Amino acid sequence: MTKKERQVKVQNNLAKNELLYDGKLHIKRVMQPSELFGLSHSLGSSSREILSNLTGGSNQRALKSLIKSKTLKVRQTNGIGNRWSFGGLYVDKLDTSLLTNWFMLSKAVWFMREKGLRLGQFSRMKDSLDLETVASFDGKAINKLQFKVVDDLTTNISPEQGRTLVAVFPSFELMAEAINEHRNLFTKPIEDGCLMLCIRQVEDFETIQGYALNVQNQNGKSVAKLTSIEDNQSLVLLDFKQATQPAGGIINQLNWEYDEVLERNKRTTVTKQLASE
Repeated sequence: MTKKERQVKVQNNLAKNELLYDGKLHIKRVMQPSELFGLSHSLGSSSREILSNLTGGSNQRALKSLIKSKTLKVRQTNGIGNRWSFGGLYVDKLDTSLLTNWFMLSKAVWFMREKGLRLGQFSRMKDSLDLETVASFDGKAINKLQFKVVDDLTTNISPEQGRTLVAVFPSFELMAEAINEHRNLFTKPIEDGCLMLCIRQVEDFETIQGYALNVQNQNGKSVAKLTSIEDNQSLVLLDFKQATQPAGGIINQLNWEYDEVLERNKRTTVTKQLASE
């Protein structure tokens, strides 16, 4: 069986809340001025793929400019993210542990974008291995999201005040163990409503699964309920307690970042059709 045939087989067996990770951006957004410069510097060590996933754009010209100006340096890197070798980008020195962390988080970001969730500009949280951004699940309120890799189930997990946790697990088994046996470590995030995503290895492919976990009222009792993230509508009716009303039209800004790209894609498609005729 060829790799393509195996890929099709994996695709056909995906759950509704699961995507086969291919690193391609099907849903894009408009990048803010200086966003790539600021993000790459705060990450310290990254790659084209990581930055592409986090910004929601290919950014090839901007990256070439940063490399040409020696703002970013490049070094071949092995054994990160199931890749034999790729060009690691760095500011001062190449840190493979940082690369592994950012790569995992960037795949979760890719999954959420591909599921139709509009995520804003990302930044690294101060003195942390976590990333933050803003999103709107219902188009009315906004959530500050904190993306965190969870690979240790011995300490309590809690995001910074006012933020909704997006816990990213390196395997399905670890995520299942956290949900089924260690919910006490996630008490506050579950009460507020949180997202849980995992990277799943299937042969030589990677898939990503996503769930929302929050407390809902059932027959007068508060019950923790697990909801599959099948699309952006999966989260609309859930109660995320850290959601706030927008200030300064931030939802409109988020919408513009995506709508402008969609309009541009439509214009490009029409132009190509006319040219072919």
